[in-house]
Amino acid sequence: MGRQPGEGAVIGPVLRQERIEAIDILRGLAILGILIVNMGLFSLPEGTAVDGTAQRLIYFFAQEKFKALFSFLFGLGLAVQLMRADARGVRFLPLYARRLGVLFLIGVAHFLFLWDGDILHDYAENGFVLLLFRRLSPKTLLVSAGVLLAVPLFFFGLTTYYSITHRVSPPLKSWIAYETEPDDQQTIDENRRIYSSGTYGEQIGLRAGELPGDVTPDIDDAFVLAAFLLGLYAGRRRIFHDVPAHLPFIRRLQRWGLIIGGAGNAA
Repeated sequence: MGRQPGEGAVIGPVLRQERIEAIDILRGLAILGILIVNMGLFSLPEGTAVDGTAQRLIYFFAQEKFKALFSFLFGLGLAVQLMRADARGVRFLPLYARRLGVLFLIGVAHFLFLWDGDILHDYAENGFVLLLFRRLSPKTLLVSAGVLLAVPLFFFGLTTYYSITHRVSPPLKSWIAYETEPDDQQTIDENRRIYSSGTYGEQIGLRAGELPGDVTPDIDDAFVLAAFLLGLYAGRRRIFHDVPAHLPFIRRLQRWGLIIGGAGNAA
């Protein structure tokens, strides 16, 4: 019997000579940036005016920027792995689905046993959605990313407008209250007690109660998936495989990114 496509073929670790240095550098910067952003949370409460200034600078220059970069690299990684699988005749979908499943379990364990700020399980969930886009054209990927970015921005703008003008319909008012209303003081006090003097078991129990809501998709996932698609687009165009050939495009992107991103950040 003849060997079926992909039978016996495997994808091992990327050899050193096959690695793309630009991607490795960006990945290191993204991880460093996420660490810097999270240090603000780990160092609360603010002790001095210097701490407050540092936190505001981090918020302006780093908040969400490196998460977006890391999400972009996730999509780019899918493109690279897909090209390697195609070149070796490996059935990509089962392999990547298993990896996403393992990533989801690692994220849930991280959430329960260490910290409720985990994003790995979010990446795994959105990664399964990303697989639906894996064979689309670069143009379709860009359009899809644009729609995913526009929809949540539209809703955020709409809620801001109605909150300023107070012209809120009952359904929208209920949605805004659900999204923005803080926990009641009793819940806040109990959570503070558990994290400050409660047992480790109590902390796990608290996070276990929060887990179902955390794994439920929300509007923020649209931003993550949009960044995934932009990374997949860059991978399909092989931008990082030959950076010098794409420098004009990268420089145009830098200019527009600084203008649009700077304006949005200031707002």
